[in-house]
Amino acid sequence: MCAFYAYQSKSIVFSARGEREKALQSRDDALVALKTSLAQLEALPEYQLELLAFAITFAQGPAAEAIVDKLEPLLKSSRTLAQQRIVAKLLVGKTDDAVRAAWDFYRSENRSESAATLLSTALSRADATPTRDEQFADIIDRFPTNRELLTKHVVYLARSNRLTEAVLEINQAVSRQSDTVNRQMLQYVAIDLPLEAGSPDVAESQLALYRDSLGQETLIRYFEGRIAALRGQHEKALELLGSVVEASRKESGREQSLASEAARWMRLIHNDRVRTQEWQRLSDYVQGRGPLSPPGNTSNQPAKAD
Repeated sequence: MCAFYAYQSKSIVFSARGEREKALQSRDDALVALKTSLAQLEALPEYQLELLAFAITFAQGPAAEAIVDKLEPLLKSSRTLAQQRIVAKLLVGKTDDAVRAAWDFYRSENRSESAATLLSTALSRADATPTRDEQFADIIDRFPTNRELLTKHVVYLARSNRLTEAVLEINQAVSRQSDTVNRQMLQYVAIDLPLEAGSPDVAESQLALYRDSLGQETLIRYFEGRIAALRGQHEKALELLGSVVEASRKESGREQSLASEAARWMRLIHNDRVRTQEWQRLSDYVQGRGPLSPPGNTSNQPAKAD
């Protein structure tokens, strides 16, 4: 554990100094040290609670679940452990278990807003059922202006093929929101939601609805790039997203975050285009319409005799 604490401290110091690469390297070193400690869990019983917290922080799901199971007798008397159990179940993909535990916790906490946040996280990752619809309805009825809860509910709806219902709810939430920052964040969700659902026409309609109030040209180009990508207009998408990256190079904060997202989508579009080209070449080759290798690559061609 000493090595883990040392690397974790270094990561925090480097982050505070703005030395991002060194901070990331120290965090990677801390993760290696943490995995070593988790592998020695039986020999470190006095560190179980600390190891559980760090396993969750570093998304080490199986280890976190193993520790929670060992500490099962303490669940009823520990509010923190009950919450960690829910997160551990989510990390290992046991969503149904997480939803059941989160619902029990929500009720034990007298349906508090913080417990609702944890329950909504579990529900938003779960398959939709009538019971879960009712659980989410209970949350939204109690906290109708909570942006985070509303966002998770519309994600839940969209994931269960109810995009129209999700868009209607998010648009109504935008119109009710008086706080400027929350309103802008909900507008972002309102446009991003159909993009994630793979519906470019709905996304374009949402962008038109909020274009004037977004007030940020780079954000508009980002959304336009995503819409073009969904329509298979790869060149247009890369041009739009590339302009977002270029415009944000000298910025910081939200602008830099948007540039990172644009760059990520550019990589995905490029990879998708390469895969499409490879499948087309394979199809042409099978049907006798062309070579298997791309132009200029002779690696799959028969060698010429000397």
